[in-house]
Order: sequence, then structure tokens, then C-alpha cells
Amino acid sequence: MKKFRNLIYYGFVGLIIITLVFSYKFFRTKFLEFFRNSKGSVEYALQYVSNSNKEHIGCNDFNVERVSHRLTDKMRTYQKQAKRDGIEASASRKELEDNDRMVRVEESEYFKIDALTHSYAFLTKEAYNLLLDIGANFQSELEGTGLEGSKFIVTSFTRTKEQVEKLRRNNSNASKNSAHMYGECFDITYVRFSNTGVALDQCHIDYLKETLAGVIRDMKSNRKCWAVTEKKTTLFSRSV
Repeated sequence: MKKFRNLIYYGFVGLIIITLVFSYKFFRTKFLEFFRNSKGSVEYALQYVSNSNKEHIGCNDFNVERVSHRLTDKMRTYQKQAKRDGIEASASRKELEDNDRMVRVEESEYFKIDALTHSYAFLTKEAYNLLLDIGANFQSELEGTGLEGSKFIVTSFTRTKEQVEKLRRNNSNASKNSAHMYGECFDITYVRFSNTGVALDQCHIDYLKETLAGVIRDMKSNRKCWAVTEKKTTLFSRSV
């Protein structure tokens, strides 16, 4: 009799757990569908949820010179330089790992790494140092603004030949001679930033975008990097 009662008890507990799991998945799906329909993207819904417990600050103090439109280096120029100064194009991730010139990039106090679908988080040591310099200068510019600690998001690093071919199959505009194959280039999105304490509204995103662009402009002036603004991202390549 006792075993029978235990069986009923554990069966009942198991049923409750299964119900809770499926209820969570159901309501989460409905919630995301609601925001997808009303705001146009799942990304907005996730941002809305993540912002709900953060500090909200106004927009009045966030005016900055707009310079992002000036990041207009020619892709053909830095493709040639990346190929000249970088590594030979790799066939696989293992080749990148085994290359003494390459370092694995991990998230830092300056930046986050997006979910990478068509590249691996490896750069040449020189390009990695450029990324760190951009991050350090960006953080320095944010001191005292209320947006201290905001991080930019890197969306692409080094691609293998196989990844380039996959991109070309899905995107006819993708270049066979991608500058990303040589370990010298990385992409930073300018439509998303990360801040663990402050809810980032569009005025803050715009401010962070132009502040980052100002950092890049100064580094370009000192011939430390190339930069070009693309749709939603800015591509950076080490200069001489």
C-alpha cells in the first residue's frame, strides 16, 4: 500500500513539473509572438524583457557629434592589405587554432561577442590588440556620462574558406575574397550595445554609436585602422 501511495505521489509531482515546463514554453512563445507582431522583431522583445529591471535614464544629456557617416574606407583597399599582412586563408577551425599568429578572442570588460554563425573568434595578435585599444578608448569616452560600462558587440571575426563558401551560397553578394579570411578584420554592430545596469533606449544607442565612431575616427587619423560602415555593422581592419 505504501509503495502504491509513493507511486501516486511521485507521479503527481512529475505531472506538475511537466505541466509547468510546457506552460513556460507556451507563454514564452506567445509573449514573443506578441512583440514580434507589435514591434517587428523578437530582438526587441528580448531587449524589453532584459530592460525591465534596469535603471531608466533620460535622453537630454546624450548629444554627440555625428561622425559615423565618415567611416568610408574602400573595401578593396583593406582587402588587399589584410591579405598582405594577415595569415593565409584557413580551410578549418583547427588550422586557425594551430596557427601561431592567431589568438582566441574571448569576451572582455570592453566588448561582448555575438552568437557567431559564419566565423570563429580568432584574430592575429595585432588585430586583437587593435580590438582592445578600441574598447579601452571607448570606455574612456563614456566616463561620467551615465553610460559607463556599456559594451559594444562584435558580430564577426575570422572566416575559413568553408564558411565563406557557405555564405556565398546563401548570399550572392558575399565576396569570394572576403577580408575576414586573413585574421585582420572584425565587425562591430552599431545597432546594439550591452549595459547590465541601464536600459538602453534609442537615444542611448545613437550616442554609443557615434561615440564609438569618434574613437574609430581618431584611430583612423593616426593610421591605426581601416573602417567602413555597412548595414548594421562597421568593419574594422588593422592598418599600418
